[in-house]
Parts: sequence; C-alpha cells; structure tokens
Amino acid sequence: MALAIGADQKALHTSSKASLNGLKQGRPEKVYPTAKSKAQEPIIPRPSIFQSLTDPNTRSDENAMLPTIAECAVHLELLQCFHTLRAEVLKSTALDKTFGIVANPQIIVRKQYYGLAKTIKKKDPTFATRRREKWPLFLDLAVVRFDRWLRLADSALADPMKESALKSILPPLDVLMVWHSLLLNPKYFQSYCRRKSLKNMPEVAFPWQAIHEAIDNNKWLYNLPTTSSTWWEQSLNLPSDIFDYLTTTAKQPLVQRILTSYGTKTLTQAKISQSLNTQGLSTDDTAFIRIFSATLANFPDSIQLAAAVERQASFVQKMDAQLWIRSPALCGTLRRAQGRYGKFLKLFKLYPGTMLVPTLDVDLVWHTHQLSPKRYIDASVDIAGRFLDHDDKLGKGTLDEGMEKTKNLFRVRYGKEYAVCNCWDCEALLDAVERRNEGTDDETVSDFTLAAEQVADGVLFYRAVEVARRAGKPLPMQVDK
Repeated sequence: MALAIGADQKALHTSSKASLNGLKQGRPEKVYPTAKSKAQEPIIPRPSIFQSLTDPNTRSDENAMLPTIAECAVHLELLQCFHTLRAEVLKSTALDKTFGIVANPQIIVRKQYYGLAKTIKKKDPTFATRRREKWPLFLDLAVVRFDRWLRLADSALADPMKESALKSILPPLDVLMVWHSLLLNPKYFQSYCRRKSLKNMPEVAFPWQAIHEAIDNNKWLYNLPTTSSTWWEQSLNLPSDIFDYLTTTAKQPLVQRILTSYGTKTLTQAKISQSLNTQGLSTDDTAFIRIFSATLANFPDSIQLAAAVERQASFVQKMDAQLWIRSPALCGTLRRAQGRYGKFLKLFKLYPGTMLVPTLDVDLVWHTHQLSPKRYIDASVDIAGRFLDHDDKLGKGTLDEGMEKTKNLFRVRYGKEYAVCNCWDCEALLDAVERRNEGTDDETVSDFTLAAEQVADGVLFYRAVEVARRAGKPLPMQVDK
C-alpha cells in the first residue's frame, strides 16, 4: 500500500505536485468540460457534511463529548475567512490612503558633465514595511470593538435560550476573530471572564450554524446577517463592517484626520479629547473616535488579545496550505482526526505529567473543541483526567521534543503511527482503502490498482476546480463515465 511504503508515497507526492504545477501553468493532464450554468458547477465542500448542524446525527458515546465533523468543517471555513481578511487588509491601497500610509520617494540630483544635472526618483525603502503595519493597526481596532461587543453580548445572553439569542447578535468577522483567539487560551479565557464579571460567556458555545450560514464559501467572505448588523450599529453606534467603512465610506473630515494620525502613529489622547469637543459631531462619529482612546491606553488585556490573534496566524496559514475544506476526502480526514484526537486526550490520563503535542489534524479538532468552553472543560476532565490548557506560546525546541515523546507513546499505546501525511492524495487513498475494507475480503491487486487510479482521477478533478476558482475562470464539470 502506497501509504505504508516510503518510496511509493514519495512517487505519489511527486506525481501530485507535477499535476498541480501543470494545472497552474495551463497544462492540465486532463481537460474537463466547463460548467455552463450554476447548477452544473461542482459544490465543494459538499453540503451534506454540514447537515448535523441542523439535524444532529446519533453518535457513539465515545465521541459524544467531542466536536462533530460538521463543527470542524465550519471551523475550516472560518479560518479561510480569517486568511482572506488578513490578505485583504495587507494588500488594500484604499486602507493605505485612509491610514495616511504613503510612499515618500527620494529625489536625488546628480551632477553630470558640462554643468548638466540628472534627477533620479528613488523608491521609498520603508513603504513596504509601513504597509505591513496596517494589520496590527486593524487588529488593535478589532480588539477594542470586541471589548465593546462582549459587554453587551454577555448581558443579552442572560436569556435561557442562549443559542437563539447569540444568532441575533452574531459579531462581525474582526470581532469573531478576537473571540476565537481568546477561547484558544482556555485558562486565560476563564480568568478574563472572572475579571470582567462575565457570567454568561463561559457557558456559550461558538454558534457554528450561524457562522456557516454567514460564510460565502466560494470567495471566503463573511456576510453578517441583517439582524446582527442592525443590532450592532444600533447598540454600539459603530459600523458593523469595519473594513468596508475604512476603505469605502466617505468620512467626516475630523474623523479622517484622526484615522490618518492613527495610521502614521502620531495620534495622542490630547488630539482625541480635542476632537470630541468639536461641535456638531454625530453620535456615530463620537463613538468611533472614542475607540481610538482605548487603542492608545495599552491595557494589558488588549495587548494579550492582539498577541493571541497574531499567534494564531501561523495556524491559519497552515490550514490554508492544507486546504482540507476543498479536499475530496474532507469527511474522512475530519472523521479520522476526530478519532485521533480522542486517543490524544486519553494519553494525558495514561501519562500524567508528560507534555504531549498535537499533529496538525489533531490540533484542528482540539481548537474546535475549545471553542465550546463548557463542553471542552467537561470532556477534558472526563477523558484526559484534568482540565487541559492550550499553550500556544511554546517554542519550537520544546514542541519538537514533546512531539517525539507523543509519537512514541501513541505508537506503543495504539499500535499506529502518530505523524501521518494528511495531503489530499493520501487522505483520498485512505478513504478508498477504508471503503474496500468495509466490503468483501477477496480484493485482488488489480482491484487496489483500479481504486488508486480512481483516487488519482478524483483528486485531479478537485484540484482543477480549485485552480479555476482561484483564477476566476468558469469551473470544470465532471462527466460521469
């Protein structure tokens, strides 16, 4: 089997890389007909994977406390939205203008022979670096907006029907991103709630269904429902879509001056106080200017929240690189990850005091679990024997040592390899093998060869769809043989 033999797996990966490069360069191994209508376009991921969000499937007792496959899939969707948001902020020239980030080219006059002079315009060497600073600036605003939302949300969630109440006050994407990162530091989240006297948030699970319904998984855009957007703007007097407001909305001149000072790091509390005393300032403009005062205060919690989001950036990038959400083996990948995560938790009880490190697929399920804090605490105590914190500040050396220990313990305890390849090809082949194992036991070598060919065809088609989607071209259509 290719997954068990290094040489065969290497050949599989080499072939896969060659086919992907061919697709990107317009030299596909196979040409597919183009979908002529929306109805003919392939739907990836399949809607059926999210069915349990509204119609929960019966699960075994062993997995009842763990995140569902649907929840993990929505989490992957959300991480893609975070990735898109960061990319949009960093590349936005409109946001450069709003924040007053402009290039300052150097004019150099060089004397030449016969008294003539030549003027040379030299690029600003600091411009690219200053453009990258938009993200920390945007993130500081998101942290303050999160704080504003959290206070009101905790009161609104006093309703016994917390899940229904949360749907109507679903936060914008920037705020959701901060909430997400806070929950991925469980111990800090608990202390944060105590210090802020938040009574209801520790009981609230991430609203997966509402998040899924808000996501356009074609372009990875997050569209806040009208009810939530209205509640946000009426309750906080702040724009619900902060990126759209910063890049497209015409602003009062005073507000624009504040934004320019903020972007160029010349904003002071004195400027803010002076601005707030200006006559004729609207309620919305006043509320918006006030959030800048909090960004300058450098509250310890604000600094920690911004740092938590930044630490998650590498995980978001890894999920974008794996792109399991577009994989033909998505359901199988998440089902196996869920099972491996359950075994991972049991190791904590079996080997107390040992630092265990998750693989990427296990980490995805672990993160998803932590986003439902009460369920996570109950499950970790029951399965792992204690409340497990999630420390995302550990260095590479510590993680590498812990990974080696985890691989050895996992192999000894369960008789299986812990660190496995989760690429589309290997996962799709595992799906095929599992399907065959569920059937008769008399498959021949030719049967497995045929299965491998079918897997290769399936993966190739899914890659062709994704390449076309990213290029903005019509999607290919798979024709049944």
